[in-house]
Amino acid sequence: MSTTNDTYEGTVFLAQSKRFAAYTANAVGGVLLGFGRGIHRMSKRMQVSRMQSVLNAMSDAELKTIDLERRDIPQRARFLVDYEYDGL
Repeated sequence: MSTTNDTYEGTVFLAQSKRFAAYTANAVGGVLLGFGRGIHRMSKRMQVSRMQSVLNAMSDAELKTIDLERRDIPQRARFLVDYEYDGL
């Protein structure tokens, strides 16, 4: 075996290893990103559900005080969670 051939094979192997590592990292990153997005969606749904429960528990007089009709509770709950709710 010549030194030049060994160096070439080592360089090719190193390049292939780097590509494999990059592809693997991208795949794992994609899976983790998808998992994180799923958790975020689930958390958001739970917050909206809780907000709807609170609004549904209010009396009609209380709802009228905040200018809300019972039929509009789902839309208002989503709005409050997305734009107004500070997580307290």
